[in-house]
Amino acid sequence: MKQRIIFLMSVFCFLFFMLSLSVHAEDARSMKRKKTGSGYSESKTALVIGNADYESSPLRNPVNDARDMANTLKSLGFEVVCKENADKKAMEEAIRNFGKTLQNNKGIGLFYYAGHGMQINGSNYLIPTDAKIESESDVRYESVDAGRVLGKMEDAGNELNIVILDACRNNTFARSFRNAEKGLAKMDAPKGSLLAYATAPDKVAADGDGRNGVYTKYLMRYMTMPNLKIEDVLKRVRADVAEETGDRQIPWESSSLIGDFYFADSGGAAVTEPAEETSLSVSVNVPDAEIQINGKKVGTGEFSSGPVQAGRYRIKVSREGYEIYEKPLDLKKGKTERVSVYLEKKTEKPVIEPLKPEETPEEDSPKKRISNSLGMEFVYIPPGSFMMGSPENEPGHDSDENQHKVTLTKGFYMQTTEVTQGQWKAVTGNNPSYFKNCGDDCPVEQVSWDDAQEFIKKLNRKEGKNYRLPTEAEWEYAARAGTATPFAFGKCLSTDQANYDGNYPLSGCSKGKYRKKTVPAASFAPNTYGLYDMHGNVWEWCQDWYGGYASGSVTDPIGPSSGSNRVNRG
Repeated sequence: MKQRIIFLMSVFCFLFFMLSLSVHAEDARSMKRKKTGSGYSESKTALVIGNADYESSPLRNPVNDARDMANTLKSLGFEVVCKENADKKAMEEAIRNFGKTLQNNKGIGLFYYAGHGMQINGSNYLIPTDAKIESESDVRYESVDAGRVLGKMEDAGNELNIVILDACRNNTFARSFRNAEKGLAKMDAPKGSLLAYATAPDKVAADGDGRNGVYTKYLMRYMTMPNLKIEDVLKRVRADVAEETGDRQIPWESSSLIGDFYFADSGGAAVTEPAEETSLSVSVNVPDAEIQINGKKVGTGEFSSGPVQAGRYRIKVSREGYEIYEKPLDLKKGKTERVSVYLEKKTEKPVIEPLKPEETPEEDSPKKRISNSLGMEFVYIPPGSFMMGSPENEPGHDSDENQHKVTLTKGFYMQTTEVTQGQWKAVTGNNPSYFKNCGDDCPVEQVSWDDAQEFIKKLNRKEGKNYRLPTEAEWEYAARAGTATPFAFGKCLSTDQANYDGNYPLSGCSKGKYRKKTVPAASFAPNTYGLYDMHGNVWEWCQDWYGGYASGSVTDPIGPSSGSNRVNRG
């Protein structure tokens, strides 16, 4: 039987970051008029929202950020309404009341938001904690358009409006949109307003290892310094955030201010930065697992220390029938460490179940490895069955990854590496890659799914073969390579095994390096099928339209017959 030849197409995937807003059902109070010490008039009104308690992608700092920002603004003469972990109804009510208060008081309006956010088709959406988002079309109906806040401010006719969005936190919502974009889109600032973002458009902001997010921590510090114009405050914040994050996060603003504004004048109240608490918490995927700290049992399934001394702690988690987790931890002063432990069962059923001889279709004895005139090498992937998706208790699990058995009845060939820049140039005559300086052996990137299809057409004409993209099931089958763990190399993935941002490992795993660029294909060890870079380096296009996984066993799935998004993996 003629074998089907499949290759991997590499691509950068830009993920949306969701902003979640938290509000309670309390009315905004009328504001007293106060002296501002700026070039603007007296009344200063603020709505502060911090959302962290998301079911699928919880955040560490936004509630702390909102509380501390509210206290900072109050000390600077603002009348503040602060909302935490708000659902959509509460969020919309808070914004409506905020708009009414601004119309009554005029003066200065400030809106601060910390949490998840997402851009769809250039519009920014703030995500409530109760949002149920399973497809791109859900975002508009389950979330709040950030433009709504600007509209309320503009309707009020204020002299000055300030919008601060610390809302580009990394999140797992993006798994629902496998061709989505990062961060927030640029918004224009109406006359007399300033929009401040925790990071540049389409980029990601750090949640922070301590009490506050990196951006908000420095923002509060400089807001309280006397005689600093708001532009100077933001410049100092930008410099410190860039330094702390190694230029991975660069705050950004859009301004149409006419006069000068100072958060604190020479007589203003300078506020000290909120004290950071040293604490430790541990959570386990097995509810009755025993947690020990320094040899002493402290709880089962979950533990929170409260304030503790800085120093070295040894964490041990155990449960009969599971592998023991034991790891030292250096707890630094002023830091809150949250450790998520994933215990693995001592014996697991194999993911790959070889087909019985009578189920295996007749095939010509396939060669283990073949190549073409361009030097593209392919390895044979045998037919078999596996569990596609992930267990609900696996770190990073998303709602659309329900586990189900998949059987692939036909073997296929898959290219051992991602398509390289040299291979792309040999077929198309151009190189769209951003990292051109990486060289011909590096993966091609900045290519769309349609670009990939055009490449395939030309390659088929050149080689007289039947190349195509893998289905999503074929891709995951090949990537897992017979394993049941989150990665083909185990429950954790080090940056010595793959090229990714080591600052964001899977929960419970160690941090690593961040190279900030692609690396040549096959720079790391292959999986047991002989495939390189199935984890990290660049994203890889699949043939499928995006859609939900089946609830039961399926054979040779090819995805939905139509849709609006294509799947990329990796």
